[in-house]
Amino acid sequence: MALLDKVHDFPTPSEVHAFAGILFDMDGTLIDSTEAIIKHWHGIGTELNVDPNVILATSHGRRSIDILKIYDPQKATSERKPDPACYLLGRSRLGLPPDSSVLVIEDAPAGIRAGKAAGCKVIGLTTTHSMDQVKEAGADLIVPSLKNVTFQGWDEETGKAKVEISDGVRL
Repeated sequence: MALLDKVHDFPTPSEVHAFAGILFDMDGTLIDSTEAIIKHWHGIGTELNVDPNVILATSHGRRSIDILKIYDPQKATSERKPDPACYLLGRSRLGLPPDSSVLVIEDAPAGIRAGKAAGCKVIGLTTTHSMDQVKEAGADLIVPSLKNVTFQGWDEETGKAKVEISDGVRL
């Protein structure tokens, strides 16, 4: 059963929250590069003589370099999700102090864990993983897709972005 074929109850009414910053995961959240990723990993799998389906089953939400380190340990790095470094860097580049309220929008369990480890509130999307996987990763709120997250404007007095979240499940 495809992820989107499964019916979920998303009962939370619309809520508006304010955040000093918003950080987005790219793939699966802002764009859908699924077809390109599948083609890429099939090519790499063939080249390395590894079943591409095994690679695809374990690669989502991880950088390609981190997947390749399985086959070449010299390519290992210490800054991969669920390491919070990417979101800590994002907060820093926004010029925000460590205690500022930052929203992370993610679709992958490793990214959700990274956002939480960075001290952010995390909205988990069920676009690429099941609700159970997103819930287990620790998202603060789960929504079906980015369509359920709307930028409402910038509050000049507080210096915060207002975000409306609709049809979510609060955890």
